[in-house]
Amino acid sequence: MFYVLIDSNGLRVQQSEEMLTLNEMQNFVGIEGQSASIEVASYCSFRGESIAMICDEEFLLKKYDPTCATSDGVVLHGQVLIVGISETGEDFVLLTKNQIEIVKSQVLLVT
Repeated sequence: MFYVLIDSNGLRVQQSEEMLTLNEMQNFVGIEGQSASIEVASYCSFRGESIAMICDEEFLLKKYDPTCATSDGVVLHGQVLIVGISETGEDFVLLTKNQIEIVKSQVLLVT
């Protein structure tokens, strides 16, 4: 299973055996040495798939550079984490190979 990281270097697919902890997600969306609180920026950026885009909720205050956009045009700044959403909609899960292909084909990178 997988998760996706987007930053100023582009999109990277990462493999994982277990779902990320809250602390790991906060570290991925934060800048090294700065604390971060996660915010789900979009639940619906990928044509109805159960995929979530997560970022630092204070990305504008911290003046991060833009990295990508949601399908409805919201530009996200800083590191963005993309994971799946469980069938119940209550938890985050790792992405399947099919979801990775959807993310790769539909993510809107900002350069």
